[in-house]
Amino acid sequence: MPQLDEFHQANKNNNTVVIAVSLLEDEKIVNTFVEKGDYSFPVLMDKTAESGFEYKVRFTPTTYLINTEGKIIDIIVGPLDFQQIYDRFQALE
Repeated sequence: MPQLDEFHQANKNNNTVVIAVSLLEDEKIVNTFVEKGDYSFPVLMDKTAESGFEYKVRFTPTTYLINTEGKIIDIIVGPLDFQQIYDRFQALE
């Protein structure tokens, strides 16, 4: 998540939004994790994993790149570093 936050900070002024979704986790645990990491992007709680089923998440972390029309344009399974996120994002422009 530090890499996502770094990407968010570097791109927040160019119509790029980073949103994390926590599946089935206790809200207190997630909030403590977010506060300790000092993450600046929103973290949404999905206590029923409905979004995980909807987006067919099989493993976490899974990153979805979604365009301004709401279409999924890339799915990356597994952890990413800043350069990988940046490269995937740039390849889509």
